[in-house]
Amino acid sequence: MARTTFKFRLQRLLDVRIMREQLAQQELVRLRQVVLAEEQRLRDMQQAETDLRAEQRVPFGRGDDLHQFQMRRHFLEQAIKDNVQGQTEQHSVIGRAQQAVRDQQDVLKQRGIEVKALEKMREKQREEHRLDQLREEGLFMDDLAGQGFLRRRTIATMVHAEEQLARDMAAADAPPPPSAAPRPPDRPQTSEAAS
Repeated sequence: MARTTFKFRLQRLLDVRIMREQLAQQELVRLRQVVLAEEQRLRDMQQAETDLRAEQRVPFGRGDDLHQFQMRRHFLEQAIKDNVQGQTEQHSVIGRAQQAVRDQQDVLKQRGIEVKALEKMREKQREEHRLDQLREEGLFMDDLAGQGFLRRRTIATMVHAEEQLARDMAAADAPPPPSAAPRPPDRPQTSEAAS
């Protein structure tokens, strides 16, 4: 009895779904890196605001040009205002990036469910195939055992028949036993034979 190897009919579909799951994982990693980069950009903006505010606090010094000082102060105030507005926008960018990460996690979860469903189906079919193989092997062994029994029974019957035939033939060729043989008729005794 030759065993057949298990072949999952939906293996190509499973391979495609595994590939899609891996791509979703890679996309999730990329989106997480985007979030980290945007958060770093926000920290850089916050640090720039701190530096601008520190520079704004520098007092008017002796010998400085008042007009130039006022222009610099106005420039710093405008830069701080732009920075704060940029930080607000950056918070919304980070929020969108984090939402994209959550959406991608949902996609990845769904892809994982699809892969697990096919893997579970493959394992179930593999187990069914294994059980079918064992059942077929058992039936084959039963057939072999049954054929051996029939062969031995047939041989025993043939031997018994041959022995019976040999006994019957021997009985037909052999002289009948003395008790079963008919007696010859009695002859009258003559005087010559008596003397």
